[in-house]
Amino acid sequence: ATRGRLVRAAAQLDASAHRAGRAASHHLVAAGRELDHLARRTAVAAPRLLDDSERRVQGLAARARAHDPSTALARGWSITRDDSGRVLRSATRVLPGATLHTTLADGTVRSVVPEPSSPEPSSPEEPT
Repeated sequence: ATRGRLVRAAAQLDASAHRAGRAASHHLVAAGRELDHLARRTAVAAPRLLDDSERRVQGLAARARAHDPSTALARGWSITRDDSGRVLRSATRVLPGATLHTTLADGTVRSVVPEPSSPEPSSPEEPT
């Protein structure tokens, strides 16, 4: 009886092992298909994502160049600082005898203020 039970248990074990092998094989095939599908999607999406990123980087670089003070200086603007290096934004802050440092596109000019000028009144509009 024990031998019969062992034979039946061995047969059940063999059947279970066979079913497990088939299931594992089925899962491996399904996983392989999914992997192939994802690889194809990645191959299509990766270049598009890289192109999008490149365009975004180029846009950011253009914005950075537009905000670069040297670009404004090249167009004829200047940056004037006092002796402590603070940027001057108003003539009313400049005292007589102050030394100013004006940065231009091709260098810096140092000047001494004999007396600050007052803001010029705006000219009246001419009739058209």
